[in-house]
Amino acid sequence: MKQDSAFLSPHPREITNLLEPAILKRLQKEKRGQGVGKHYKPFLTVRDVPSKGRVHRRPALTHNRIVHLLSDLELAAFLIFDWQHSVIDIREQFPLNPEATISIAKRLGIKHPAYQGVIGV
Repeated sequence: MKQDSAFLSPHPREITNLLEPAILKRLQKEKRGQGVGKHYKPFLTVRDVPSKGRVHRRPALTHNRIVHLLSDLELAAFLIFDWQHSVIDIREQFPLNPEATISIAKRLGIKHPAYQGVIGV
């Protein structure tokens, strides 16, 4: 039986649009990916990313704000951390510094993710 894995593949046009400099500039201007605790704004929300899968928006016990989770796996990890008394902050969809991640990939000898030669945020 052949499985249709189209729902797992990315939507190239939408992903490319997310990498557009104007969109990145707008997200940075909106202070996305910045803040701490209740005042943190996720860099990407469930509305920003096209998905045929399941996404979740739910309140967090840790910092009393709505978190944006892009998969069931993120939800599972979030629930584990949210119930831990030692966890004081959770920042989902946190933007990573591409220069740092490229350096880490080189050090580990693995290929850094890219979309048509463009390295994302």
